[in-house]
Amino acid sequence: GCIYFHCGKSGHRLDAIQKHDKVSFCVYDKGERADGDWAFHVNSVIVFGKLEVIDDMATISDISAKLSRKFTQDEAYIQKEIELYAKATLLLKLTPEHMCGKRVKES
Repeated sequence: GCIYFHCGKSGHRLDAIQKHDKVSFCVYDKGERADGDWAFHVNSVIVFGKLEVIDDMATISDISAKLSRKFTQDEAYIQKEIELYAKATLLLKLTPEHMCGKRVKES
């Protein structure tokens, strides 16, 4: 029910979150073209919600391992990366409050 992001421990993103935790997150597909049509048809979804900074090391390690498994099943590699970089990683948790989507035809 949540979307997780990882980032460094300083920068514009964190400055903005500290001032206001309400955010939006947009994703869209690669689009497709109908036969004989120049315009792309693109599907998009926007999630609105609140972003929370997670700084608990056990949670960071657990979520980082789960995210890593989407790209590799090499557990030794995942654990080594977590050991090396977890302390420098900040985890952000987006809790959705509203979601909407649409299909757009470029023109």
